Parts: sequence; C-alpha cells; structure tokens
Amino acid sequence: MQETVALPDGRIWRNVVTPEKLKVAETLDEYRGQFAYNLVDPNFRSFAADVPAFVQWDDHEVVNNRYLGEIPDYRLPGLQ
Repeated sequence: MQETVALPDGRIWRNVVTPEKLKVAETLDEYRGQFAYNLVDPNFRSFAADVPAFVQWDDHEVVNNRYLGEIPDYRLPGLQ
C-alpha cells in the first residue's frame, strides 16, 4: 500500500498506513500486522462487533493445489 496516491483530478489521496502495510508480509509478525491494520478502522471494529462471522479454513492450496481436470481423492486414510 502506498502512503499517497495521485487522483485523476490532481488531488492527492492519503492512506493511513502502518509499517507492516507498506510491503508484502514475509514474517509472522508482518502477517499479524497486516491483520491488525483492519482494526485501525473504527467502522470495521463496530461491524465486526455487531455482525457474526463464520470462518472456514480453505486449504486447497496447501493440501492438493487443485487445478482444472484433477480428480480429487477425498477418502480419509484408513477408510474405504
């Protein structure tokens, strides 16, 4: 994320940034900083406090890295 962005009409947009937001996260602390950045916004904090969220881990890029044409094998080890 850039600290400033030139708009088409010549004005300058200024982003609120933290050190972790200035680059792609490469460490655990930077990753956590990327997440914490969202909590800087009071509107987001209010939304998160008022609206329940259901989260599901999506591991397709970790376990089998699926691609078109692949036939997935969803059998659990030890079960037939």
